[in-house]
Formats: sequence, C-alpha cells, structure tokens
Amino acid sequence: MNWRNCLPGLQRPKTVLYARYSTGLQNPRSTDDQLQDLRNRCAREGWEVIGEFKDEAISGAAGIKADVRPGFAAMLEVVEAGQADQILTEATDRLARHQRDALEIFERVTFAGARIFIPRCIDQYPCAHWRIPMDMMRQG
Repeated sequence: MNWRNCLPGLQRPKTVLYARYSTGLQNPRSTDDQLQDLRNRCAREGWEVIGEFKDEAISGAAGIKADVRPGFAAMLEVVEAGQADQILTEATDRLARHQRDALEIFERVTFAGARIFIPRCIDQYPCAHWRIPMDMMRQG
C-alpha cells in the first residue's frame, strides 16, 4: 500500500510511533524492539517520525485514560493538536483491547484529521476488536 494513495497531497506524513507491553513478565526490551521495527517501516516508506511514545507493564485492557497510560495519552495529545498525520503501531492490541476503546480512539484520531496505520491489521483484516473502526475506514 502506498501512503500517497491514503494521504494525498502530503510530501512526507508526520508519524508518531506507539509501543506497549502488558506485564512485568514480558521483556522490557519489547517496547524498544517494537519502536525499532516501526522506525524501520517509516524509513522504508519515507515517513517522518516526529515522536515516539510507549507504556511499559500496562495492559491494553486498562483503558485509555492518561492516569493509566501516560505514553498513550501524550501521543494522543500530539495527534489531537494536529501535529501528526498518522499513528504507527505494530498491532491493534498495542492501542486497545476493547472495542469501546478502539472506537473512541478511532473517532478522536480521525476527527483530528489523522489516521491509524497498523501493518499487521492491514495484512490480517479483520482485526478482532478493531473490526468496526476498520470497516468504517474502508467505507470512507
């Protein structure tokens, strides 16, 4: 998929990266590994990385409030301020585990004029709890 088809008129989409792992039982390097993979994707696509955000040892089921996931909240502030064209994360479950949260995220990001790009989701559509937002993206 060529980004020029999805974001016409942009020279280089301004991209924020988001990584998360769930519990203290996972390898803390996993967020660094996720971010490196995302940086590599941006380099291949020619996307400009304007920020990197992460939450460590926090479940996606915990919700999306700032007091629970400060990295996510900071990223969303950048997007809602109109500073980013897109969010890049490795999988839907990095952003949300519940359909209600997924829909809220999708609405807030699209209202800000940005998009969510999830390589695994594009390759494996539909993506579990993101089915409604993904269906909306395809329609519009």
